[in-house]
Amino acid sequence: MASPTTIADWKDVEDGYVVDVTIRQTADEQYPSGCDYSLHLGTLGGDTILRYDNAHERSKGHERHAGDGVERIEFPGMGMGFLKRLLDEAIQHARERVVGGKPLIRYDQVKRRIAHIQAAYTACSAMCLHTSENANLDENLAGKALEANTIKSVVTDLMQNASQSLLQLTGGKGYRLDHVAGRSVVDSRPFQIFEGSNDVLYQQITESVLKSMRQAKETNLYEFLKSQDLSHRAVDYFEDTLDFEVDFSLPQRKMVDLGRILGRVLTMEMVIELGDRGFRSDLVANCLDAFRSRVDGMLTSYRDFSLPGAIEDYVDGSSWLDYVQPSTS
Repeated sequence: MASPTTIADWKDVEDGYVVDVTIRQTADEQYPSGCDYSLHLGTLGGDTILRYDNAHERSKGHERHAGDGVERIEFPGMGMGFLKRLLDEAIQHARERVVGGKPLIRYDQVKRRIAHIQAAYTACSAMCLHTSENANLDENLAGKALEANTIKSVVTDLMQNASQSLLQLTGGKGYRLDHVAGRSVVDSRPFQIFEGSNDVLYQQITESVLKSMRQAKETNLYEFLKSQDLSHRAVDYFEDTLDFEVDFSLPQRKMVDLGRILGRVLTMEMVIELGDRGFRSDLVANCLDAFRSRVDGMLTSYRDFSLPGAIEDYVDGSSWLDYVQPSTS
């Protein structure tokens, strides 16, 4: 295993306080994100005022230590190193692997998979920008549940989807748990479940938006999103498809479907802002196009209200062996 690469390692002492920062890039399996870090603020007497670290990332995730205890935290920085590693691995493999006399990266299906991993990388970058400017330690974030739910659910979905794409590209060797593709699938899956199951968070996203629509006495989804700072530019990509009256008594499964759509629209708004700041325009355009296509597909599912029945007592008459016809030869 290659030695860790030190990105930052410094300490500063001033007015009785100690700031100690260590960030290393590593391939150690203990750190699925690809980084080993500790950001520490304490006193000269050895007391911890605040510390962020991932010393137990595989079992506990990213942690926030304060004077009154430890708590797990969710933030897009968790996915940043993870997605960049997957993107770099995918590009390198597609360049080096030759099939049918040409590199994998020259096949359009492979290009599409890599483009979607790049879109995830760009979207996570936008979330990092948004979070760094809107989630200060001294700010009350109680009113930002919609943004928090969006970031947690969308970025963890992106991590799992990118992992599956890399695994598909690398083939059989990627399925091994000692390969980054296999490990990434296993390591990213729990993040969709704990700290709030994504299905529940998507439902909460819809509930939050519908509550605000009721308060604004607005029933048209496009018109409402157009009036909100978190979506006013991104919603223009769906001027026709989101221009409909919302049913405020949606069944749960449709609340989840709509939440997935809203989460992507809000993420696109963050990506647009990232592009305005000077981020690479080709990566921004690719991300917006990938998300637009994904949302269009989600809208098809949202509009389909058919519900396959769940048959609890399914055993009788369901064995295919009972219907095998004997051979006549």
